[in-house]
Amino acid sequence: MSSIMNSIFSKAVKRAAGWLCHPAPSFFDLCLAGFLAIPFIKDGYHQEIFFIFYMILLVCVSIGQRPRRDFRSIPLMLLSLWAMLGVFLHSFVISKESITMKYLNMYLMSEGFIYILFSSLFILTVVKYSKNTRLFYLLIPVALFFEIQRPGDFNKTFIFSLGLAIVIYLILIRKYLFASLLANAGLIFACFRWTAIKTSFACRPYVWRQLVAEIAKNPWFGSGFPNTLEHPDHMIWITYGNYGWIWRHNDYLSLAAYLGIFATLFLVWFLIKTVRRIGIRPALIPVLAIVIMSFFQMSMFRIDRAGILLLIGALCIKQGGTE
Repeated sequence: MSSIMNSIFSKAVKRAAGWLCHPAPSFFDLCLAGFLAIPFIKDGYHQEIFFIFYMILLVCVSIGQRPRRDFRSIPLMLLSLWAMLGVFLHSFVISKESITMKYLNMYLMSEGFIYILFSSLFILTVVKYSKNTRLFYLLIPVALFFEIQRPGDFNKTFIFSLGLAIVIYLILIRKYLFASLLANAGLIFACFRWTAIKTSFACRPYVWRQLVAEIAKNPWFGSGFPNTLEHPDHMIWITYGNYGWIWRHNDYLSLAAYLGIFATLFLVWFLIKTVRRIGIRPALIPVLAIVIMSFFQMSMFRIDRAGILLLIGALCIKQGGTE
């Protein structure tokens, strides 16, 4: 009996290994796996430096690789150019308390132009040059699990966004019964956890209201990214209620407040084209989850989260066809 079980297990392992490694991963694929080390780096500054220079490494490796598929993105091009314009519009307004010393923010910090440019390059490079990325089906859940275990509301927002994305996908493929069952199960769970959910999300309306007020002050070019010791990174002072400094729990509104409404319009344009490229297939679910989560949580402005989410989004785009 034991010999039969060993034989079955051995065959299963060989098939799984064959599925993961056929075709053989390229050198670029193996290098790309190292990108998932971001959430395991504790210090935020070190995460930012790792992201920048590892992206440079991937670009260097891609120079010697044959493109696997065609991909271009006019919205990402416009977003990167708009962010570069913001450098020259905002970098000259720097107070004495600045720690960026003029252009240091552009070169090294993850916020601002360098972050947007390298994120766009990352998506472009992964989609064009990745070959066999099946290994990431195992690696990404590990990185996500590590991120979810950290203190904060990311785990709640992630579960909510993923569940809602699955419901939307089931509706799109006309599995209305399963969509209804999952939606009702989610509502029942929310009822039991309503107090915790209400406490976690109570600040969101105040944050969004304050962000809209910031956008109204500088709607076209934004106020620029914070570059002084007086303003904590990625936080906003809430004048409504008694919250004080709090995280900017909406990536779309935050981008519009930093760089103006055109930056957000370019991002939304890119997301619409991404959804169209992927089509109605399972790869649409993670993209929808990221889109939803970015509305309720500070996702793309946290480098540890953004690194994982950018990789997931790029791999989903890779699964799609041509536009």
